[in-house]
Amino acid sequence: MPALSALQVRKFTTLFQHYDRAHSQFLELSDFLSFADHVARLSAWFDHDAHLAQKKLSVLRQSKQEAFFRLLTVADSNQDARISLPEYLEYFRRQSLECKNMGVAAPWVKQSCHDMILLADDNASNTLTLNEYQKWLLAMGSNADAAKVFAILDQDGDGELSLPDLEKLALEFVISDDPNAAGNLLFCGKF
Repeated sequence: MPALSALQVRKFTTLFQHYDRAHSQFLELSDFLSFADHVARLSAWFDHDAHLAQKKLSVLRQSKQEAFFRLLTVADSNQDARISLPEYLEYFRRQSLECKNMGVAAPWVKQSCHDMILLADDNASNTLTLNEYQKWLLAMGSNADAAKVFAILDQDGDGELSLPDLEKLALEFVISDDPNAAGNLLFCGKF
């Protein structure tokens, strides 16, 4: 099977580092749940409607827990209940090949896009605006210039990223080794 390109290694490593909330050099369930809790605090969900906020947080935590266990099932080669960077890169190598062969985003890629909307879509439009995308980058711990990145991601110039837009960009993130591909920037704003 083909190896990841240097560009793919760089962007997948960047994503790994953003999800490694504890900076332990491993991804663990606590990292994924901490991310969900961080998003709730950052979004000030509990400042408006505590019941709705708890519901959103519960859905996001459940999604992140499922994502972690899906990753663990496939990527944890030494079965230590955590994912190292080499295991993560091997997972993405296989996923990249699978997505290329299918020509469509895998279900976990689509779920990642749903999660982006769930956590950042303030007005329930099922799209992300520049301000909402900026919130996503803050949640990821990225200091990328949201306006510049959003202008690249918003390829049709309509001022929003719809679920199909996000899925297309996420698929590009996974499979592309073109340094100019817009999707490379989707999750972290830079790599």
